[in-house]
Amino acid sequence: MILIFLSSLLLLCDSFKVLVINPKVAYSHMNFMGKIADTLVDAGHEVVTFQPIVEPAVVGNGTTKSRLIQRGPFDHSMKMTEQDDEHDMASIWTFSASNPLGVIKVVLLDDKELLQQLKDEKFDVAITELFDFIGIGVLEAIGLKNIVGAHSAILMEGTSLALGVPVLPSFVPAFFGVTNDSSDLWRRTTNLLFTCLSWYFQTGAANAADQVMRAKLGPNATPETVSNMSWVVVNSEPLMEFEKPTLNKVVDIGGLGVHKPKPLSEEWDRILSLREHTVLISFGSVAKSKLMPETMKRAIINVVKS
Repeated sequence: MILIFLSSLLLLCDSFKVLVINPKVAYSHMNFMGKIADTLVDAGHEVVTFQPIVEPAVVGNGTTKSRLIQRGPFDHSMKMTEQDDEHDMASIWTFSASNPLGVIKVVLLDDKELLQQLKDEKFDVAITELFDFIGIGVLEAIGLKNIVGAHSAILMEGTSLALGVPVLPSFVPAFFGVTNDSSDLWRRTTNLLFTCLSWYFQTGAANAADQVMRAKLGPNATPETVSNMSWVVVNSEPLMEFEKPTLNKVVDIGGLGVHKPKPLSEEWDRILSLREHTVLISFGSVAKSKLMPETMKRAIINVVKS
């Protein structure tokens, strides 16, 4: 009996209290972070998911097993992605502290009751995605330094450079790039351009978050958070990726967010039964097809027809 009791204490000592920051922005991102939370619960850890509701229209919350703390929706939620004007859509690329995501960061850092609640939880470690950087500001505010980064897609260029992972645009496709097996000068030049674009996109978001942190938390807010991370988990499968150099701190966990297949709903079964062969074109949960310009929609139709 004593041996069983001591074994139970040992198991408790091996578990951690984990904070997973999982903003409700896009379904694929939310699903991936939610799967991380649920997997950690299955492994015996105590997991709390903090979820700022940025896009209320996204279905679900990503997790079924962790304890959930939500805030929002916010007045500024996703105004920039709901704009159908080309000029307004350009704000996505500025990532200034005054755009909707920047304002949400400010609102969260002004919520002293929330920050104290999270601080009182006394988490051992936190996991946050390095995409919108909403979580970085919250973690800095509550003083949690043990942070694991995450990417719901492949490793982005900004993260690679911060960690010391080589970025080689001569043969490694950019995060936002398109490529094939050719390596002619034009293709390499194009990939270099997309590599710079990917870096600009992510560092723009990081700089906006840093601007908010310095304004709300003071000039000593840590700007090298990503560089100091011991691990970054990536939704990537090495056997299906392009060969590239990496480091041990980059952990590939591709396929974690894949659901077990279920029978199609009656609506989808009817749609897919209309023709002998069907091609499903999906743009993910960030690029909304309803906001796509009419010329692009017609171009896709013409390509499929040909």
